[in-house]
Order: sequence, then structure tokens, then C-alpha cells
Amino acid sequence: MLDDIKVIKFFIRINNVPCHSFDDLQKNFYVQDVISLHRQGVLARWLRVVGHKDKADALPAATEMGDDIALGQKLVEVLCPGFDKNNLRAALDALGFETLAAERAALAAQGQKNWSAFATAYHGKFEDLLRQAAQRRSDFEFLCQVAICLVDNYWNLVEENVEKFIQRLFVEVPCLFFPLIAMGKFRKQEYENSVRAILAEHIKKVFYIKTDSNESWYEHICTKVDYDIIYSIDVTESSDPFLHHWKRTGAPMQYISKQIPSTIEGEGEKIIGEMTTNIYFHQIKKQIDSWDDVVQDKSKKIMLIYADSLAHMRPVRSRDDYTDNDINSQFPVFCGLDYKSTNNNPLVVYIDLPKCVSERASESHMDETECNN
Repeated sequence: MLDDIKVIKFFIRINNVPCHSFDDLQKNFYVQDVISLHRQGVLARWLRVVGHKDKADALPAATEMGDDIALGQKLVEVLCPGFDKNNLRAALDALGFETLAAERAALAAQGQKNWSAFATAYHGKFEDLLRQAAQRRSDFEFLCQVAICLVDNYWNLVEENVEKFIQRLFVEVPCLFFPLIAMGKFRKQEYENSVRAILAEHIKKVFYIKTDSNESWYEHICTKVDYDIIYSIDVTESSDPFLHHWKRTGAPMQYISKQIPSTIEGEGEKIIGEMTTNIYFHQIKKQIDSWDDVVQDKSKKIMLIYADSLAHMRPVRSRDDYTDNDINSQFPVFCGLDYKSTNNNPLVVYIDLPKCVSERASESHMDETECNN
């Protein structure tokens, strides 16, 4: 009698898309949603309804794995083994930062009862975050997540000793400046001139050396800034206290980054690895004497970080005209990109900002509604 009862089919929603079949699940696979459905007990029930009892039986018990990162890797292994490794790495990194935020909230709740323990743990997590950034300094998407975590959770701590923080970034992880600048840091503060000037000279030197080479220019941008670049910046002491401090005290402090466990451990690390390929940093090397919409989508935010002397750039469908002086000193954020250059050897470099930073990026020249219209 029970065998005659018709199974009631239902759909699940993954990444805000209704999924009626296992194929739908794989096409729209979103790790955070799949974890949530599994912990609710919905995922296994749905898999049986759509005829994949074997997959449902292969899932780990919802209470077996308290760690979302390990659970996410296991769910991908069972349900979507062909899932893009870079996307999985980014998703698991995001879960790691969510866990960090939750731990910080729990610490804050205990702070009044045990302030000393709270302060020690808070500073320790800040230090671990910077160490992980240094270890993965070529992984730009990870650095964007680090930047967001710093701004949201640790910026008061950064400002308490901003000189040493800036020195450390120049030595260990200069690319972390890009998402911070995109989100408005080091634009309107007292150190804005020297930070962007030193970073611009670092980038300029990379392309001066690498102009005719196919060697990884992105990896060179990720390396520490040379001390001779720092001393070459002409900023008055009265207008820039950070540079005055650097010249007065000599070369910046050397930091030893002890090895710490990755966010992704064990066998999963072999699956995910670390993304060091240049997928966010782009070069334009074409000579064209009329405007060309290089990045047509005006909802896409980009940060310009280098331009040759004859290049002209503007946001899509804008009459504003930016030249190398504007780009190399300001690192502006555009909505889309129009470009032209009569240079025989043109070169413009921009960053396609990941969504997590793009949503929070703004620039003084930009109409706040421009990207949304």
C-alpha cells in the first residue's frame, strides 16, 4: 500500500535559482546554499525525490562535520566533482572569513568579562590574518576578502599603528593596497600621498623592466617594494608625516612570517590549491586613435593602476577624459572603460574588481548612480 503512494516532488533554490533536477543543482552549484540545505535536512530528501538515492546516501551526516569548510569540500566531492577549483577555493575562503567574523563576535560578547583574554585573541587573529595575506600575496581574490575583513573588523587596530601597518604591506603584500584603496582607504587620510605615490612608482618600475617580456608582470607587482623607490618619492615632510617617518628611521622593519596552517587543510588543499594566475589584472596594448569601449558593461567596476603617456581613458558613456597623470597618481575606479592611445607601444593596466570589493568601491569623481543606471 505504501509503495503505491506517489512521492511529492518539490524543488530547491540554489543561488536564487529554482532547481528541479540534479542537473539543475550542478549548473547552479553554490557552496553556501548547498551547505545550508544539507544542515536543514532538505538536501538528502530532495536528492531521493529526484532519483539520486545513491548521492543522498553518500552525504555525510549533517551533525558529523561542524566545520563548514570541510563539509563544503565533501559536498562538492559527492555532488559536483567537476566544480571549478578556483570558484571552490573562493567559496571556501568566504566561509573561512564568515567563521572568523562569528568568532570575533563571540569574543566581543565576552570582552567585558575577560578583557585581557579578549584583547590577546583579537590581536592574535589580526596577526594571523596578515600572515595569511603574506603567504597568499599573489591570490588577489583572497586579498580582497582580507581587505574587507580588515576594514570591517580591525581598522581601529590598523589606525593605532598605521605607519607600521603601511610599512609591513609594502614589504610583505603590496597588492593588498589595491582593494583597500578601492574601498576608500588611503585616499582621504594623512598618508594618502605617499602610499599611492610609492605604489605607483613600484608599478611603473615593473613595467619599465618588463615592457618587452612575457614573464609574469603580475607576480612582480606582488613582490615587495624596493627601498630605492621609497626614497625617490618627492613629498614634503610637512605634507606627509608617513614619508618623513620612513626617511627618519631608515628602511622599514623586516617581518618574519612564520608558517601557519592554511584556511583549507588536508586533502582539500591538494584539490583547491592557490590561485596565482592573473585573472583580475589586465593589460591593454592596442594603438587606436578613436574611443574604444574596452569594458562595455558599465555595471562592472574597474580600477586603473597604470597608463602610458599618450593614453586617454574614461568611464563608459562619459565625456570625462583621464590621462596618465590622473591614473598613475589616483588609481580611479570606473564603471566600464573607454580607451584610446596613439602611442606606438601603448600600455594601460586595470583591475577587474571582484564582486565583493566592487560592491563597496567608489571614487570621488564617480556619480554614485552611474553604475546602476
